[in-house]
Amino acid sequence: MTYIVDRYLLRRYIITTCALALLAALFISGFDLLLRLNKIHRLDISSYEVLYFYCARLPYLFTTIMPMLTVLSALLCIAPEIKNNSLISLSTAAVSMRKSLRVFFVAALVLGGLSVFLADQVAPRFLAITSNLVPHNQVQQESAVTWIEDSCNTVWYGHHLQDNGTSLTFQLVTIIPEEGGMVHARLMEYHNNNWVLRPPIYRWHSDDAGHHYHETLDHLPLTGTYIVPFSVAQLRDKITSRQALTGDELWSNGSHLHMSLLLSRWSRFFLPLAALFIALPLFVRFKNRDRIVSAGGIAFLASLTPIGILSIASTQADISSTPPALILGSGLILAFLPGCILFFRWHL
Repeated sequence: MTYIVDRYLLRRYIITTCALALLAALFISGFDLLLRLNKIHRLDISSYEVLYFYCARLPYLFTTIMPMLTVLSALLCIAPEIKNNSLISLSTAAVSMRKSLRVFFVAALVLGGLSVFLADQVAPRFLAITSNLVPHNQVQQESAVTWIEDSCNTVWYGHHLQDNGTSLTFQLVTIIPEEGGMVHARLMEYHNNNWVLRPPIYRWHSDDAGHHYHETLDHLPLTGTYIVPFSVAQLRDKITSRQALTGDELWSNGSHLHMSLLLSRWSRFFLPLAALFIALPLFVRFKNRDRIVSAGGIAFLASLTPIGILSIASTQADISSTPPALILGSGLILAFLPGCILFFRWHL
């Protein structure tokens, strides 16, 4: 009996999940396309390139919506059974609700594993593609880039970065040395195996007496405090966003921020299950069965609680000096706590 129920619910769950995933991808991509139509028309981008761009965004999209997709699919699958009192009939046949609904919890773990794989191995590899809507010329553009030169604690800020694969060009560069002052240049590029600033170059500095000076230069050697001891490839690696690194690369780096992001990705494995632990007890045990739509809405909204808790934990893991494993582990416990209370209180 339980095998037949599991197979029936699993088949419905797979079909519902695939249908919802397709609808979500079409709706979100279509809405985003409407916002980008002016840019697509202005740059004369082909339909193939647009399709390529939105296909490359799918791994990140599915990773983001996976917990909500898991819950919504389960609610849609179980709603007809509740409406027709099928679960009560199974209970009279000695099939408990836990056994009836266990296929959803197993599926949540499978989808959680898929979410981790997409976030850790697939989505980062497509980040470089989705950062630009013009893949045919292979130019990536970012609004701002910041890095710190560790040898002299100089802060570099590039307002606009262009990367054509072989060279980097920074527009509107600002340099802030540790001893004070500031340098602002129109452009910085790699020329003859050296980084050079292009005029106009504006420099603000002060002397030991506290007098402040401003000067306009045609040339400023990038040595000493202003040194950039990197080749194009080395600087590209230094300014690459953490989001564009796979799990192996984050682990090999090992810094606090990189480990925080890695553990945040791994925590997605449990997120669909934590959301189901809240949604299913609320939905299955609601009192008025004639208001199944409102009950489903309440259950779905309540299932967002673990997502919010884990999002806050991920943010705190980034900015706190506490080990990320401790913060995210505590966040997972808090995310499961409401669902476990509901699950065991209502004897699901």
